[in-house]
Amino acid sequence: MKKAIPARGLWQRYRRSAVRYGVRSASWHGLIRCIQFSLRLGRPAIVGEKLVQDDFDTAWGVDTAHTDEVADLATIDSPNWVHGRVYQTISSWRALPLFRSLALPWEEFVFLDLGSGKGKMLLLAAELPFRRIVGVEYCRSLHDVAVRNIQNYKNPARRCLDVTSTYADATRYPFPTDPLVVFMFNPFGPPVMRLVLERLSESVRSSPRRVLIVYVNPVHSEEFARTPFVSIVRGEGVAVFENSERRRGDLTRTTDESDEPARPG
Repeated sequence: MKKAIPARGLWQRYRRSAVRYGVRSASWHGLIRCIQFSLRLGRPAIVGEKLVQDDFDTAWGVDTAHTDEVADLATIDSPNWVHGRVYQTISSWRALPLFRSLALPWEEFVFLDLGSGKGKMLLLAAELPFRRIVGVEYCRSLHDVAVRNIQNYKNPARRCLDVTSTYADATRYPFPTDPLVVFMFNPFGPPVMRLVLERLSESVRSSPRRVLIVYVNPVHSEEFARTPFVSIVRGEGVAVFENSERRRGDLTRTTDESDEPARPG
């Protein structure tokens, strides 16, 4: 059980976000969260409060279910929190067919999940023989659960053993110089998405390599317009972008990989 931070502390975080992004950009989302948090005062914030439990957690002895978003705010120390989205998991029976359809030489790629939460996608990706798998999560409570999940996950179908969760802000994370498969499940709003794509684009220019971005619930895909990444797959609820100069024709796939509802802002 983790005690909630005082409302004053949350308002101070909001002010820092407003200084960084401007009052207009930080306003509505941050104000709503501050109000929600204030209403919870006097109640202990239980980090890891389960809203959903699925067969995956039961089968492998892990905890990847949803959490109490307002409680988790207590463990975020970043001005980008106002542009974050609620942690939400992807169904295993939808995720793996999506990745296998890309038919990549997995051993050459690092899998990178931005906004990895409790690490469910890291565990699912481990069923493919990636060079290594890395999650980036800026919420301390979710990151801590992910670390435990990685330690406890004993699936015999696992083909990648190098799986880690990194406690970091995606806008400051130094991208690996390996070929990348970047996964994002609508983890943040446009200002943060813009910063992340700018840094990733610069990384690709500095260290040319193949990078694919799998973007589930791609509500801010317009942010890719000013990047070297082009859409190679677009289906219901998912878009895949690649920096390859060779366009793969007019590839459009109708997929069934639409997932759970959008992460509410």
